[in-house]
Amino acid sequence: MVAVTTCPDALEIDGVPVALVAWPVGDARRRALAAGGHPRLLLVAAGADPPESDDVLEDWLRLPRDLDDIPRRARRLGRLAAGSS
Repeated sequence: MVAVTTCPDALEIDGVPVALVAWPVGDARRRALAAGGHPRLLLVAAGADPPESDDVLEDWLRLPRDLDDIPRRARRLGRLAAGSS
């Protein structure tokens, strides 16, 4: 497991920013990013249910989680976003 003291708002993957959004507290940000067609990785709080979504530019991880999974999922979303441009 990787120790991280702060979490960025986004990870840049091959020039594509993938937003990291706390869920459920970041719902307004999630909706704004979705409306703009931006890829986003939801970090779902323990005990919270992830939202239902069929948007290929959205994925989620339940926390706590091995933080190595965050860049791996973000890379996948970045590649999808780059291919849909």
